[in-house]
Amino acid sequence: MENVIDPGFDSVRSSSPQILNTDIDEKTRNNILWYSREDPDVIVARMIALDKEWDIERHMQLNAALLTFAGLTLGIAKNKLWYILPAVVSFFTGQQAVQGWCAPMEVFRKMGIRTRREIDMEKYSLMEALKSRQK
Repeated sequence: MENVIDPGFDSVRSSSPQILNTDIDEKTRNNILWYSREDPDVIVARMIALDKEWDIERHMQLNAALLTFAGLTLGIAKNKLWYILPAVVSFFTGQQAVQGWCAPMEVFRKMGIRTRREIDMEKYSLMEALKSRQK
């Protein structure tokens, strides 16, 4: 079970504090242990839910879109200083694209938001649990 949580190189994980990665890995490990003991229908339902789980990239994209829209709207309606918000958001979006990390990402990691690879590790581990039951 120890090698189940090994998503390989991941710029988000490599830029995140180890304690956050460890917390997320422990949550994933506990999910795998819990669901692998359940009925096959429950495991399949969990795998479907994992397919729909938003990864950190998707959260970051929505966050950037909402903050940009809010900054532009407030800049038009209230005060031009609000235009600073979309500028800051674009800086962080560019930083994420170039470095694979930006300050808001750590906030999402603290909330337990996982990378697609981390989500897929749980899904594929549950697939293996289902296969081993069928043997």
